[in-house]
Amino acid sequence: MKILLVIPARYGSTRLPGKPLLNIKGVSLLERVWKIANNVKSIAKVVVATDDKRIFDHVKNFGGEALMTPSECANGSERALQTINILSEQYDAVINLQGDTPLTPPWVIEKLAESLSSPDMPEVVTGAVVLSSTQLNQAIEAKNSGSTTGTFVVCDRFKNAMYFSRSIIPFNRSKTTNHSVLKHIGIYGYRISSLKNYFELSVGELEQI
Repeated sequence: MKILLVIPARYGSTRLPGKPLLNIKGVSLLERVWKIANNVKSIAKVVVATDDKRIFDHVKNFGGEALMTPSECANGSERALQTINILSEQYDAVINLQGDTPLTPPWVIEKLAESLSSPDMPEVVTGAVVLSSTQLNQAIEAKNSGSTTGTFVVCDRFKNAMYFSRSIIPFNRSKTTNHSVLKHIGIYGYRISSLKNYFELSVGELEQI
């Protein structure tokens, strides 16, 4: 299994322009993410995909590989697809690791790579973590105060994702039964064919919402 890891990195963030270049103790946020990705042994290549010359030059300066992709890309997954189309090498799968996630442990990426390499290789994989009771209470307080950050997911017994929401799901009607709440981690792995098929589909109403 030959897996490409793409780090999408835009300069023009609405809330925090130039975010990938911000320093954390002297090392840029983007370089920290790049180092994490390069610590995953099962990844064949790591590429930063950007639409800004400042980010492109910064990646080159710290020894990484970067590609310029169209500014019109709607999201990181589309930027990953553009990267695949530009590269001459062939890959079986791609992992999309956002350029503003410097706290992602390498083992999370490794787990996604393992899933993509399984005998019954899935079309798409992503990550989620079970919240502790303290974390869940903090999430509930944040949502009650009007926060729209954080995405939650419910899965079937085979770990197939059924629904994603900015609201905390599943809804606990009884308030007494203990139940697991999964917070989604925004990292995705695709079979190359599945990623291409995804962008051939029309945009649905739920996606627009």
